[in-house]
Amino acid sequence: MQPIISLIAAVQPEVVQWRRHIHEHPYVAYEEQPTADYVADLLGCMPAPLDIRRLTPNSVVADLRGGAGEGPMYALRADMDALPLQEESGEPFSSKRPGVMHACGHDAHTAMLLGAVKVLCQMRDRIRGTVRFIFQHAEEVSPSGAKQLVGLGVLDGVSMIFGLHVDVMRPSGSIWCRVGTIMGACNDFDIVI
Repeated sequence: MQPIISLIAAVQPEVVQWRRHIHEHPYVAYEEQPTADYVADLLGCMPAPLDIRRLTPNSVVADLRGGAGEGPMYALRADMDALPLQEESGEPFSSKRPGVMHACGHDAHTAMLLGAVKVLCQMRDRIRGTVRFIFQHAEEVSPSGAKQLVGLGVLDGVSMIFGLHVDVMRPSGSIWCRVGTIMGACNDFDIVI
């Protein structure tokens, strides 16, 4: 039985590769179908069988049934949409799409969730219940893709859901968590003087 830290270390180079590919090919909210196609293709190559569904053309949901018996369903979720901004970083993996870039970490979120899928597939025999992986579209806008997916039943049967967000204000390698929300949303507002 391989320790989880070894499995995570082994998948890290792939996570970097996936993140850079997604970063080079960004799509704004409700236009993420190429990203969803890429994710679905990668999920189809994972080391354990997944029940992969496309509830919308630009989202992906995959269930991993554990091999250690019955248990609850937990969900892990990542967002996939980019922002309508011009990238000027000069990185070799910069956006190849003018006026669109991943400026909020969703490329990293998607790649990290793919990494979690691969690790958990390798640990399938130790998992009780089911893990649902939700690759959500349209997080940056309202109405959001989350509302659409919830309406389509993505959380039916889910006991607990976990999400994540990168944060440049936190030290690299650290994890911050709490019950409930931890980061606010971007909203438009007017100030009248």
